[in-house]
Amino acid sequence: MTAVNMRDFLYVRDSGICQLCKHPVKLADAHIDHIDPLSHGGSSEPSNLQITHSYCNISKRAKIIDAQFKLNETLPKRRTDVP
Repeated sequence: MTAVNMRDFLYVRDSGICQLCKHPVKLADAHIDHIDPLSHGGSSEPSNLQITHSYCNISKRAKIIDAQFKLNETLPKRRTDVP
């Protein structure tokens, strides 16, 4: 499966919702995120991938986020003063 096909598949599977902040994400802004980062032994199988906003994915970097973790308390806040 190509990267574009994988992104489309994950976007539909995740209902167009960023799996980190739980807000809708436009397909054009969607990033593929490794739930368990490759640097921590994670795979590129669909079960370890999720759709996120580019901002959320870049802010997460190589952190492992579990269901008990409050992501919004650790990610830097989006700047609202930038056009």
